Order: sequence, then structure tokens, then C-alpha cells
Amino acid sequence: MLRYFLATPVVKLLLPPELQKQQSAAADAETQRELLQTAKHFLASIYKIRGGGQHGRGRRTDVARNAMAAGLAQMLPKGLFESRHGRAACRILGISYRQAKRGSQLNGEALDFGGRRQVITAQHSDNASGAIARALDEFFHSTDGSGEDNQNKQMVRVDLGLDPKTGERLYALHPRREQKASARSLSSLCDCKPAA
Repeated sequence: MLRYFLATPVVKLLLPPELQKQQSAAADAETQRELLQTAKHFLASIYKIRGGGQHGRGRRTDVARNAMAAGLAQMLPKGLFESRHGRAACRILGISYRQAKRGSQLNGEALDFGGRRQVITAQHSDNASGAIARALDEFFHSTDGSGEDNQNKQMVRVDLGLDPKTGERLYALHPRREQKASARSLSSLCDCKPAA
């Protein structure tokens, strides 16, 4: 109650300057704690964003990576590690050393180049899409690549994507198959060498 009384504008004018500075410092410290908690929550929520999959598992999208990079770059100063405050920033914000180092580096680049650049990632080297995916699918559904599983004869639901007319998700029942082929037999499909 006394704090609310001392915070009124009329009483503030009557307080000595030292007490006014103490009150300002206490209010600033409380605000700093709230801002740090908000920043920590923001980074944690952005870090949880994952790409692809029904349950959000997998590689982060470029949009999620850019959001994380922008957040880190705005919160971490360029000279954070030169002034030896990097580990403290990691503890306070709940981020890894690598993330803090990257955020500080991105902030420095933004200052040097006059603006932030977007992070653009390359596809995974093991990304099977297009002709490669079709060739693998054909091979593993051929009699050389696989056969019906005699030990587990249940049907498996296969996702066929969205129906272009209705927008509904389409599924088909497919007999479970057993892989017969090895990595060596796959090498005839592509110009890659089988793993040793």
C-alpha cells in the first residue's frame, strides 16, 4: 500500500532525489526481468517450430529459420562475445552457445551490410524427389525389390494426397511388403555407390 502511495504523481514530486532514483531503478529492474522472460519465451516458441509432417517433426522450413535468425539477431549485440558476455546471454535466454554465436554474427552482418539477409537453405543431399523418387518407388514395388510380407499380412493405409476436386485427403489400402533388395542392387538404378 505504501508503494502505491509513493508512486502517485503528487507524492513523487515531494520525495528526495535519491529515493526517486531508487524507485526508478527498482521499476527498471522489474521491467528488465519481464522483458528477459518474454524474450526467452519468444525464442523457445520459435525454436519449437518444425517443418513438415503431421506432427511438426523434421527439418525447419526457411521461414522458421529466418524467424529464429531475426529474433536472435535483434536480441544479441554484435560484440557480445568480444566483451565476454556470450555465456551469460546463453544462460539468461535459455539458448545454446551455437545459437548465441550465430545471432551475434547475424547482427554484425546486418550492421555491416546495412540490413538483414534472409537465410536460404539447400535441399538435403539425400532428398528423394522427382525422377529419383519415382525410380525408387518403382523399384521397391517391383518383384526384384520387394514381395508381399508373409509374416505380417495386414493391409497398410497409404496416403495418396488431396483430391483436386473435393480437397479431401485420399487413402488406399496396400498389402504390406517385405524388402528383398540390397543397397548393391540399388546401384544399378543410379550412379551412386552403395554404402560400405
